[in-house]
Amino acid sequence: WYLQDTVYGERRLNDTPYDQAEKSMYYFKNYFSNRYNTQYRGVFGSGVIFPFYAIGDEIRLSERQKDCTIDCRDMNDLKKRIKKLFRMWSGASYGRRFYPPTQHEAFLELIRGKRYFDWILPAVASMRKSLVRMEVLTFDDVVQSEIEREEMQQEAFPAEKTDDAFKEQMLKQFSYRYPFEEEAHMKLKYTVSELKKNAALSGSEVEMGELLAWEEEKIIPAFLKEEEHLTGASRGSAYHKVLELLDFTKVYDDKILAEELDTFEAQGYLSREMKACICRKDILKFLQSDAGRRMSEAAGKGRLYKEQPFVFGIDAREMYPETNTKELVLIQGIIDVYFEEEDGLVVLDYKTDLVKAGTELVEKYQEQLELYGRALKQMTLKHVKEKIIYSFTLEEEILL
Repeated sequence: WYLQDTVYGERRLNDTPYDQAEKSMYYFKNYFSNRYNTQYRGVFGSGVIFPFYAIGDEIRLSERQKDCTIDCRDMNDLKKRIKKLFRMWSGASYGRRFYPPTQHEAFLELIRGKRYFDWILPAVASMRKSLVRMEVLTFDDVVQSEIEREEMQQEAFPAEKTDDAFKEQMLKQFSYRYPFEEEAHMKLKYTVSELKKNAALSGSEVEMGELLAWEEEKIIPAFLKEEEHLTGASRGSAYHKVLELLDFTKVYDDKILAEELDTFEAQGYLSREMKACICRKDILKFLQSDAGRRMSEAAGKGRLYKEQPFVFGIDAREMYPETNTKELVLIQGIIDVYFEEEDGLVVLDYKTDLVKAGTELVEKYQEQLELYGRALKQMTLKHVKEKIIYSFTLEEEILL
């Protein structure tokens, strides 16, 4: 295993992340037992999270059960995934192993430590041969200690001998310039929607401007918002939400789709207003398109990934070409959907903008899809073979 960062470069790890996790697990269990003089009776286990990577062969990578590995595809429902990990470690005793209230309170006290010393000092203090010496000092003690220190310094370095050295030291300190002052004035984290075309995506319209109709935004008091009709941007969000919720392994017709939308509303996933603005014909048209069929096929193989968050780094000189910095700029966003086929990955983005030709969408969103492709390649280490925009207005796919 190797770790690579911008400060120390590449270095080899003495232990795998899985070995490190297991050592921490046993240390925490033993620390709990020693501190409270009681045997820990709850469930304990370990696992490793790779939030920015999709791990293909978890068992071969970790030499442990598959559930011990959590990757970027699990981040949308991390709580459920961690429960699955606990279930694996619990075995047949899952949900049946209880520990008394006193131990529960002790456990909460332990994990609420907010500083490094909250964990380390009690352990050090409990050792037979302590590694640190602790004593309580009063204000007078501190003042007296400082007086003695200054007296010793004056004896060792008389004023007539130190004037030149002192002057040189002051000049050096006051003329110091922070070596990374240029980076301090840079913005080093962006969302996709903040970037402009040519180092620029469009501004707010990328994030919120997916319009089915040109409508002027109205400022409405909070108590009237329930009566507010959805704007074009909200319609775009509604279409995205429906496509996120749909099960692409199913075959839909108008009746089944209508029932599915009713279910989403009843379960609280889709508001009444959002559901009312969905044109089922648009959704069915997409599902019957070539992209929709390919997504269904990928879903059947477990290779369809929707609403995938990402964070990846690019060389800061791409954003600030006039500098010589070696810093990274972080780009974050959410990919509508991507799926894997035999010869590579396909990125797809849904757009509801009101346009007359596909070239308008290409001009507006090509840089966005390029960033998605770069993020996926860095996360998965796999080839991104296609980038597709599907326009609900034009009812067609646009290949980039």
